[in-house]
Parts: sequence; C-alpha cells; structure tokens
Amino acid sequence: MRKILSLVLCAVLSFGMLPTSFAVTEEKIDLGDGFYMVIERPEEGISTYALRNASKDATVYYSDTKVGTMTVTAQFTYSSSGVSVNSKSCTASGANGWSVKDKWTSGTTNQVTGYATFSNGSTSKTAPLSITCDKNGNIT
Repeated sequence: MRKILSLVLCAVLSFGMLPTSFAVTEEKIDLGDGFYMVIERPEEGISTYALRNASKDATVYYSDTKVGTMTVTAQFTYSSSGVSVNSKSCTASGANGWSVKDKWTSGTTNQVTGYATFSNGSTSKTAPLSITCDKNGNIT
C-alpha cells in the first residue's frame, strides 16, 4: 500500500511541476506611413496524416492606436513531394473608428496570404498576413 501511495504522490508532484502557461511569440512588422502590425505566432490546429490546419492572428496599429485585427486560416495537404492549399480564409474587424474596407486571400502551392484594408476617412492601409507550410507539415 505504501508503494502505491508513493507512486501516486510522485505522479501528482510531477504533474504539478509542468508549466501551466506558454509564452506567445510576437513579431512586429512596419507597414509604413505610421502603420505597424503585431503578429502572434501561428496556431497549429488539428492535424491528421498529410493534413495541417493553421491560423495566424495580427493586430494593426496606426500611431499606437489599434486600427483592427485580422486572422488568416488555411488547410494544407503535405507530403514529401510537395504542399497544396485546400482552403483559405481571412477575417478582419475594425476598431476605434476604423472599418474594414476590403479583405481577400491569395495562395500559392505552400503559402496563403490574407489581406485586409483598414479605412478611416481618407486614410487607409492594406495589411498582409501569411501562413506557410513546408513538405513536413511545419507551419510558419
């Protein structure tokens, strides 16, 4: 009985030492004209053999004021012979008086790029956000 209790106690203590939060990697991209965007690391969704779902989020700023957010989502098929895009989408929303004038996606064999044009009066800016998948299913 002592051995079982010792094993249970060791297991509980081991699981208690696991990290409970993970750092989010961010990248700041200068878009010019006072605009920049902060991109969060790509989030890899459910993956099955040869399929990879992924999304990437970004927040767009103009002179340190939040203009809006955008998300690009894609599904890739990958193998040792190459990568193809199965589906792609881009969503966006404005903030602080800014609106989304237009949004669209384009794709190549292994990359999807979403574009969102944020507008406020006569000022507008198009922000690009890309997801890439390699032949091993790695997302960047």
